[in-house]
Amino acid sequence: MACLTLAGWYLLDPSAGMPPARPGPQALARDGSVMLQVEGGEFLMGTDDESVLFGHPRFLARVETFWIGRYEVTNRQFARFVEESGYQAQGRWRDYYHEGLDEHPVVCVTWKDAAAYCDWAGLRLPTEAEWEKAARGNDGRRYVWGNRWETETCNNWNLEREDRLALMAHFLRKRGTTPVGSFPESDSPYGCADMAGNVWEWTSTLFRPHPYRADDGREDPDSEESRVMRGASWYSVEKRCFNCAERIAGTPPSMFSHFVGFRVASSRAPEQGSPGPAGGSSR
Repeated sequence: MACLTLAGWYLLDPSAGMPPARPGPQALARDGSVMLQVEGGEFLMGTDDESVLFGHPRFLARVETFWIGRYEVTNRQFARFVEESGYQAQGRWRDYYHEGLDEHPVVCVTWKDAAAYCDWAGLRLPTEAEWEKAARGNDGRRYVWGNRWETETCNNWNLEREDRLALMAHFLRKRGTTPVGSFPESDSPYGCADMAGNVWEWTSTLFRPHPYRADDGREDPDSEESRVMRGASWYSVEKRCFNCAERIAGTPPSMFSHFVGFRVASSRAPEQGSPGPAGGSSR
């Protein structure tokens, strides 16, 4: 196991020195998103697991306290945004919004679609460091629920649970998204749902090598470079995709897919009231 530096000491098992994740308060944002507070501080980010393709190496990262959506943004929420704002989406999200899918995550949205929604809601996309902290807590666990892979604990291509298959949107071979929060047993240490499976999620971060640094240009909101996506999807087969440290790239503005969505975040407690341009931002 690789050694990491923490407060000047070298730890053979750095997870032993990390405090347990402590779920914080929750609040309701203007767009209807349930927001969870995630404590700031150091945590283990990345991995040395050779099966993971893009999440190397493991290192100590730090984030400030932030808020993140408990659930992925749903079709119902995105439809309200489009109706009230008049926004013309780049992605083909309407093609995958069928009757009965109100509480399924919106899919086929580009990074710019997701960013536009966040601006309207007075929120933002999470950074990939925030996303990983919210997914795995402090201790460097492989999956949101622990270190052992469990096929039936999240929405993935190999899932065989009849009660969950019955909830799926039929996008491909009777496979697709499930309503947000359908796998409570896989909630993250902070209470976030579907951070393994359902849909890959856009983050605000440019796809650049680790270690993550928020001040090195990778959080440039105007860049056309590829952005990091996290969390795997219903279409994912390999268990390495569900490792909290795995990351893939999507290129704005053209990239969208029926297995890509997003969740919201904020640097401060979400504001109450109606969403819209007059409301400002919780960046």
